[in-house]
Amino acid sequence: MEVHHHPHVEKKNFKEYFLEFLMIFLAVTLGFIAENLREKIADDNTLNNYMQSITADLQNDLVMYDTAIAFNNKHLKMIDSIIVSVSQHRNNFGEMYYDARNLSLGTSIITPDSKTFDQMKSSNGFRLIRDQKVSNSISGYYQWTNKFNYYSNLELQRLEDVLNANAKVFDAVVFFKIFKQLNAGVSESNIQSGTPALLSTDPKVINIFLMKYQYYYGNLSLLNKRISLASGEAKQLLELIKKNYHLK
Repeated sequence: MEVHHHPHVEKKNFKEYFLEFLMIFLAVTLGFIAENLREKIADDNTLNNYMQSITADLQNDLVMYDTAIAFNNKHLKMIDSIIVSVSQHRNNFGEMYYDARNLSLGTSIITPDSKTFDQMKSSNGFRLIRDQKVSNSISGYYQWTNKFNYYSNLELQRLEDVLNANAKVFDAVVFFKIFKQLNAGVSESNIQSGTPALLSTDPKVINIFLMKYQYYYGNLSLLNKRISLASGEAKQLLELIKKNYHLK
């Protein structure tokens, strides 16, 4: 009968076990730290890209606000001229026709650029913002600008009311002639030099006409105030982001 001798295995002492444990612990810890650092760097890069994109959006908004205010001021001046001319029975019908036709060519619909904000919401990007003031300011700005949907719809309604009133006072053939002259590049002074008559001078018709115009005037005036407030909010948010994220 053969006797098998088991090889002698030297037992490790406590110190050796502790060193092995320490090496494994350090390896896991360093790996964890490295992974967290990698994620932090990636998150910081993503956040920086978001902030640069929002900065560009806000700059676009500021240009839009300035353009809209200038556009509305031009229309306010034309509306004021029409109301004064009609109410004081002036005979500058050529100028009135020209202004009324110009008013129908467009509106200053306000559509703030929210693509980056929407992307951050959908991708949970706000978790990356560690400064609560910045996060709240961004959310507050875009929640406030959502109100422009209502203001824009109201502006379109007021303009439609004005167009309906125009149909009762102004000659459509003259309007069409002015439109073709505008497209042909005819100078403003030459377009206004004619003396077309109004379709109606009935006091009731004229009163409705003036009423629609003054509502539109009031809407544009209020809209300009809201645009100015939005512009101020955009500038403050822009400066806050630039300061916190060292952007130019």
